[in-house]
Amino acid sequence: MGSRAAKTPAQPAGAVRRVETSRPPPLRLGRRALDRRLIPLVRAVQAHLAAGRNSLNVLCLDLFFSYAAASLFRAFPSAVPWLDLPLVGGGALLVMAIVWMAERRRQQAAAAAL
Repeated sequence: MGSRAAKTPAQPAGAVRRVETSRPPPLRLGRRALDRRLIPLVRAVQAHLAAGRNSLNVLCLDLFFSYAAASLFRAFPSAVPWLDLPLVGGGALLVMAIVWMAERRRQQAAAAAL
């Protein structure tokens, strides 16, 4: 899809050289180019770094969410197998959403200070 064969006069008669025709430009991250396949990994690392910068908020939220989940587990002991994954996953997503909002607020305040 992204390459075609082309003959050049400097090559022997049977040789075929590959020429790249349509390759998307690399994502620039500062001075370095980043392969597009690494973008999900970079975003995951950035999310964990944001959680680290807001670690006190994350700790407090996790304490409240774990208490709520433990209360639900005690209230519905037969529902623990199918309740566990949605509560843990939903809690993690909710914490990351709150961290994302805190990061946006921090970036907006920094931009307003300039």
